[in-house]
Amino acid sequence: MLRLHQNESPYRLPDRVLDRLSEELAHRSQRYPAAESAHLRRAIADHLGCAPEQVAVGNGVDELIHLAVSAFGREGGIAVPAGTFPGYWLACTAAGHDPLKLPAGEDVKGTADAIVAACEQGAALVFLCNPHNPTGALLGPDDLARVLDAADAHGSVVVVDEAYMDFVADEKVSAVEEALSGRHALVLRTFSKAWGLASLRVGYAVGPEGLVGRLWRARQSMPFHVNRLAQVAVPTLLAEQDFLPSVRRRTDEARAVLYGLLDERGIRRLPSAANFVMVEAGPDSTDTTRRLAHEHGILVRDLAPFGRPGWLRVTLSTPTDMERFADALAALRDGQPEAVDHIPHWLRPVPTLQPMEPAALFNGYIGAQVAFALHRLGVWSALGDRPVEVSTLAREVGVPEGRLRALLRTAALLGHVRLLETAAAITDAGRALVEQIGLFVWGVGGYGSLLANLHGLATGEVAYGAEVRRDEGLVAVGAGEADRSLMRQAEAAVLGDLDFVTMADIGCGDATRLMRLCEADDRRRGIGIDISEAACALATDRVRAAGLADRVRIVRENVLDTLSTRTFPEVDLVTGFLMLHDLFATDDDHAAVLRSIRTAFPNATHFLFADTAVQDWEHHSGPQPIFSLEFELVHAVMGVPLHTKGTYLRAFADAGFRLERCEPLGVPSTWAFLLSVPGAGQER
Repeated sequence: MLRLHQNESPYRLPDRVLDRLSEELAHRSQRYPAAESAHLRRAIADHLGCAPEQVAVGNGVDELIHLAVSAFGREGGIAVPAGTFPGYWLACTAAGHDPLKLPAGEDVKGTADAIVAACEQGAALVFLCNPHNPTGALLGPDDLARVLDAADAHGSVVVVDEAYMDFVADEKVSAVEEALSGRHALVLRTFSKAWGLASLRVGYAVGPEGLVGRLWRARQSMPFHVNRLAQVAVPTLLAEQDFLPSVRRRTDEARAVLYGLLDERGIRRLPSAANFVMVEAGPDSTDTTRRLAHEHGILVRDLAPFGRPGWLRVTLSTPTDMERFADALAALRDGQPEAVDHIPHWLRPVPTLQPMEPAALFNGYIGAQVAFALHRLGVWSALGDRPVEVSTLAREVGVPEGRLRALLRTAALLGHVRLLETAAAITDAGRALVEQIGLFVWGVGGYGSLLANLHGLATGEVAYGAEVRRDEGLVAVGAGEADRSLMRQAEAAVLGDLDFVTMADIGCGDATRLMRLCEADDRRRGIGIDISEAACALATDRVRAAGLADRVRIVRENVLDTLSTRTFPEVDLVTGFLMLHDLFATDDDHAAVLRSIRTAFPNATHFLFADTAVQDWEHHSGPQPIFSLEFELVHAVMGVPLHTKGTYLRAFADAGFRLERCEPLGVPSTWAFLLSVPGAGQER
């Protein structure tokens, strides 16, 4: 599932922080954390430029809210704005208070007006969320000053929850400096959002020493409330001075991407200063939230419980995640499937996109051929990280030096190789190219003959499968290399800690994935099934060379014939990458195809399918992505329709699968679907 409902960070922590956490867990996990969190409080104080006595820490901001209610709520009424974070209300009611619910107001200025009025009426404790959750609106300095002035004048304690203020670069809109100067206010911050430590649960409060002291004394019955990992992670992370600016920049970029996607689709949204955006969802936001999860694998926050029906809150994430959300919401809003499923993809209308200049078009063709040739010769791997003498390189790969220099010269002119006086070295652009070389092996090598015969295939002079065939071996090798370099990490994330003993890989190709997953655990056994003689021969050789012949067997059969005549009761995980479109081409009843797979593997509890969906060209902007154009073209020539992601999701549901996860797989418009079968495997 794509988690866009809890405003979690999508960004990786710095290596120093991860190393420090590993060290602490390995050597001191049996020790209690420091009861007073002195080192942590000092690190935060140094970060803010204040005294440690002006800092209190807690098990997330949630605990600090409870402590504030405990420390200050006894002296009079508590005022909580409506339509915002429910934790304030829940903390009050848990402590036996009946707080005054302030009207939400039409904007943040209205919220400020209500808080000022509550202070004037004698409220002892007032909560203010800034930036506001869930609207993302930011209270300006003038309105903030009015609230603080009212608190000072009437003795109220204003708790300013700035959980999302770390996404705002302008410090003038924060209440931290005012609170530290002695205002009657406490400011709450968290390390769960911008800092990416949600799992460690650590927040802090800052303010006048007197107010912080009272808050700190309220937690004396819970001396070990901030865990040991949090106490070492935060100081280490605060020392990474580039981390927070980087998160802010990437969040700003993601926000701009989402704004553009929503605006293009005519979906209303509100401006936000935080790492989330409030988005209009139609008349029934609860149903939209349910359908986004069930049909598209996307979790968002329904704002009906916040008193804002018809709206969603969506967490900012990567551009790919934002596009996935915007497409799904638009599809639900329009009340239509994501594409017209019964029409082959080559007959569907497409827009005219950004043109590719003739020079780029021509040189791209040449570059793709050279990149593939250098790979087949072994040049890319031979270059390594250091310059290599061209004469040595020629001897190593077994070609005349003059011919190799012709290839290297072209690669240098395209920016992927640097030619020195007598040596050659790979550039950063070349390394990026090598990361995706599997796509070139698949596209140039595997389908080169088909592309070279497009004219004859169009006129009917030659036919695919007769005079023109793809190179099954290179298709398998290219898919395997793409799997290793582009899909492996995403596959691991989707599978997570899934436990299995025997797996079957449908359309196993060169057995890259099958071998990798079996090598990861000595208990595992594997069955690879593929129709291609060349792919099976290659897979058998690789399995034997890896010493896995006793645990992995390769079966050359038509998958559909296998599924209709045999069962594999020993298999508990079935995988199939870039195969579903071929299987779906055999039967318009896609759910029936999937049910036949379930029948052939009666005890399988999980199925991991991955496939490339047809691009949503109507909403595409910018340069065309790698891979998609050729993938759609060659399948059109072969007469194999491609499908939208929505087609796959509906077929899974109709076949009785439960969608556990749906994640992008590292290749454009390619998705991994982890499915489970309710009740499967219970008879074992």
